[in-house]
Amino acid sequence: MVALYLFAFAIPLAPALGYSSGATGLTISGCTCHGSANSATTLTAQSSSGSFRTRPGQTLNLTVIVAHNSQQAAGINIAVHNQSGQNAGSLAPASGSGLQLSSGELTHSQPKTMNNGQASFAFSWTAPNMPGNYTLRAVGNAVNGNGNTGGDAWNFLTPVTITVAGITVLEPNGGETWCAGSTKSIRWNSVGVDYVIIELSSNGGQTWTTLATNVPASAGNWSWSIPANQPAGSQYRIRISDAADAQLFDVSDANFSISGPPNITQQPQPQTVCEGSQVSFSVGAQGAGLSYQWRLNGQNIPGATSATYQFIATPSAAGIYDVVVSNACGSVASDTVRLTVKERPRITQQPQSLTVCVGQQATFRVSATGTNLRYQWRKNGVDIPGATSATYVIASVQPTDSGSYDVVVTGDCEPPAQSASAQLTVVEPPTITQHPQSQSVRVGQPVTFTVQARGIELQYQWRKNGVAIAGATQPTYTIASVQPADAGLYDCLVWNSCGQTISNPARLTVTQPGQPILALRQSSVDFGVVELGDSTALTLQGIVYNAGDDTLRVSSVQLAGEHAGDFRLVSGGGSFTLAPGQERSLSLAFVPTAVGERRAEIRFTANVASPPSLLLSGQGTLPQLVTSTDVVDFDTVTLGQSAEQTLVLKNPGPLTVHVEELDLGISIDMAFELVAPPPTPIRLDSGQSVELKIRFAPHEERLYEQPLRIAYRGQFQRDTLTVLLRGVGKQPVGIREAAEMPIRVHITPMPVTEACVITYELPTGYQLKSAVIVATDGRVIGHLPVSGTPTGRLLWDTRAQTGSPCATGLYWLRLHVGSRCYTFPLLLQR
Repeated sequence: MVALYLFAFAIPLAPALGYSSGATGLTISGCTCHGSANSATTLTAQSSSGSFRTRPGQTLNLTVIVAHNSQQAAGINIAVHNQSGQNAGSLAPASGSGLQLSSGELTHSQPKTMNNGQASFAFSWTAPNMPGNYTLRAVGNAVNGNGNTGGDAWNFLTPVTITVAGITVLEPNGGETWCAGSTKSIRWNSVGVDYVIIELSSNGGQTWTTLATNVPASAGNWSWSIPANQPAGSQYRIRISDAADAQLFDVSDANFSISGPPNITQQPQPQTVCEGSQVSFSVGAQGAGLSYQWRLNGQNIPGATSATYQFIATPSAAGIYDVVVSNACGSVASDTVRLTVKERPRITQQPQSLTVCVGQQATFRVSATGTNLRYQWRKNGVDIPGATSATYVIASVQPTDSGSYDVVVTGDCEPPAQSASAQLTVVEPPTITQHPQSQSVRVGQPVTFTVQARGIELQYQWRKNGVAIAGATQPTYTIASVQPADAGLYDCLVWNSCGQTISNPARLTVTQPGQPILALRQSSVDFGVVELGDSTALTLQGIVYNAGDDTLRVSSVQLAGEHAGDFRLVSGGGSFTLAPGQERSLSLAFVPTAVGERRAEIRFTANVASPPSLLLSGQGTLPQLVTSTDVVDFDTVTLGQSAEQTLVLKNPGPLTVHVEELDLGISIDMAFELVAPPPTPIRLDSGQSVELKIRFAPHEERLYEQPLRIAYRGQFQRDTLTVLLRGVGKQPVGIREAAEMPIRVHITPMPVTEACVITYELPTGYQLKSAVIVATDGRVIGHLPVSGTPTGRLLWDTRAQTGSPCATGLYWLRLHVGSRCYTFPLLLQR
């Protein structure tokens, strides 16, 4: 509230002739032109209400009387001053008072005639809005009317204090927050008030409740012990009023708040999320001016200062979370909740490449971190059935096992982790594919023996008459200048880490000058790969020649060896004579009669000792096509749904293959179909493959089996492959599966033949109560003994309770866990 202060300025009258129309600004200095003040003149002030106390903005009716026993008339100057000596409030002359307003003060408009020695000047003063003490001042001059200053007598009004009563609320005055249960000081300023009443409003001033009465106003403050149960709110105000005048009061300029300590209304909840997911913790709380601080494992999280804390989950973010909610009145901590972060799969140790001998064991290992990890090993990018653990073992490695191996590790969280590829190199013991040949060489001429072998990391050691030749460790061995002592039997020991072999011995005959020498320009001929039903021919120009210096007489040229029937000597055979330096050509043909390597040799009979033979080789083959599996097993598919699998066709052979037909045959229900098959014929060059996508959509509950016939051909030969498509339509009669629970069951083999092993793993805290085999009509076929442990193995011998063998068909394994039953299909195929 603004208080009003009232000040009066009296205008000392100059001599009537000098200030007959009045003057102002003289209430302090007086009428000094008339000398000093004269006590014969007196001034008194009166209030019509009998009191010089008022309220801001109200009007007091006042009168100042100038008295002198002998003077004729009087003049006056009236003012009301504030404490700074400035005019304050509003003066107004009363009607007929003979006063006029000038410069905020009152003065006579002309000298006023005395009546019984008095002249009364009536006026009003309206108090300003600022409470306080104001001073009414006046100076009056009683004049004799002689036209000069002689004989006039002036004097001051004894200053009169006018009190403009008021109250100003200082605190709380808006915007404060006070706490329930605390003690606060209500403060105010007051003027002209003896006692006050203090009131409280909780609705912005609409209604009031008394806090205290008859509080001495001069104290200026009152201690309020706020009840602990004071309702929280933000529309509180204080009103302080004059105990003697209810109309005199002040109210807080704006609302203030009363609050208690925070009250949590909604606790944060525990969460289990995958790494990389967004986490959002939130808390609900009541109270004024709330602030928040989230904590992890009891430590403040920088920047986590809102009611909701959101972040991206990382493994290090797992832990115990809570939030401290605070305001000016206290703080409270929420419940602690756990954040479990499931890690995505990460490979920590890659599988390593292996080099293994045929027949040995190969073991690939991978180490990974993550939640609920699962493994799938692959060879050359294709899943290996049953290879679903962290270790993949090949018990007896074969050459076909060579390839690139990796593993895909999946878990509860995406994405899966794919390991680096590890190469499996299968090392076979050496196999000699071309033996060294016997040779006749003249003294002083060079000679070279050659061996060819199949295998890797091969090492060689040539021998003469069974004794190792120093430094002869290459596939070829050359004697630069043959001497008679070099004659003998030469062979080569070939080995690697997986075994060794020895070539056939080759005889070196050393001839003297003057003898014929039967020599071959090459020791072997390879006809390559030829499809059965096809043939190939070669003409070997000048293959046979006389390297000696006497006439060479050849009496016969013959095909010999295990597969001599697969080769033809077309021309150049028979008997012939070659002078020194002469040569003879041979024409040969290869007509394979069987698949595989075919070998023979051409033997010469001549007038030389140990003539060399010409080795012949070729590969008989058929068009080849293999599939990634012989049985595409869809397991069980719920009726009305479908499943898809991929079948890979690959050409492992050297010939180009054309797939001419993909035939599913004719079926009434057509449960299997090829999804967008490539158009035939499909050309597959050596090593190429193609994927076929197959869909299974069962229509009724039963076992489905359907062959997929694949016809293919080479240039001359045709063949077919058949892949069995198998699936089970699932709609168990009288059996209902319970809600999902992470139960792991593995049945081997599948389909079941004579017996099967069932391994199971239950969640922690669960036990297997019973295990039964159930027919599709709901009949119990047999009970399997159980151990009641959360993990274990079951054995079914495929016999009913009566001991008789069960017929081929679909059965169900029913596991009783807790209060629920879970079913799994068993396909029995005898």
